[in-house]
Amino acid sequence: MRTNNLNEFIKATCSKSPTPGGGSVAALLASLSAALAAMSANLTVNKKGYEDVSEDMYELANKFESKANKYLDYMKKDIDAFNGVMSAYKLSKDDLNYRKHIIQVKTKEAMEVPFSLAKEVYDTLDDIKYCYYNSNKSIQSDALMAMIIARCVI
Repeated sequence: MRTNNLNEFIKATCSKSPTPGGGSVAALLASLSAALAAMSANLTVNKKGYEDVSEDMYELANKFESKANKYLDYMKKDIDAFNGVMSAYKLSKDDLNYRKHIIQVKTKEAMEVPFSLAKEVYDTLDDIKYCYYNSNKSIQSDALMAMIIARCVI
């Protein structure tokens, strides 16, 4: 579920519908974390006193922006995977072994989505930490929030 309207996402999350759920919310948080890290890096590039890290920050800003977009894709992946679980529970009970097997397969698939997201976010922690310690001091708190949010996702 990629949406341009955060209000719609919040409303859908508040609803009686099981999706979007925790995995989608984690994906949104991961995206926001990467976006904050990108902003911190961007606001450090070519700034007086940060010349020695400017090139690194430029590369990190691009990397974080790419990650922010990629993490949003996990929202739909999570919803689709959970819908697969829900569909499995709707299978006929005529063949209980088959139904049980499909439920297990779909449940495992649904668990893999947020797990994969968490692994990807974990792999960015060192870059966010670097950004925090080396970013423009006036926006360093944003890099810190990026780290806190990323840790919430993992």
